[in-house]
Amino acid sequence: MKRVALRFVLVTVLGLVTAGCAGLLGRSNWDPFASQAERRLAIRVENANRNDVQVRVVAGGSRHDLGMISARSFRQTSIPLSSTRDLRFEINPIAGRRHTTSGVTVSPGDRVELIVTEPVQRSFVRR
Repeated sequence: MKRVALRFVLVTVLGLVTAGCAGLLGRSNWDPFASQAERRLAIRVENANRNDVQVRVVAGGSRHDLGMISARSFRQTSIPLSSTRDLRFEINPIAGRRHTTSGVTVSPGDRVELIVTEPVQRSFVRR
């Protein structure tokens, strides 16, 4: 009887430890051998607008500020991305109304390009 109880406790503890370790990873597609570049999203912002614009990446409830992009210029950057997500770009021109692009689904290692146009409401994202 003691042996059965001990075996039950050990199996339960082992199951809880395994579940806890899996929960620490936080994602099912985690690859410990992926390089840092593969866990990032490459972004190129081309500002074809005549005004400087402030650009932010909005993914879920978080925002990542890409900074101010000067008129008629571009910037290349990357942000950490650990799993496939739907994201949008928030464009805030110095003179004009803020605009948020439609969503685009991206995965770690992808590259996206935001083209800021005149007017800002016609700006678009391409992969």
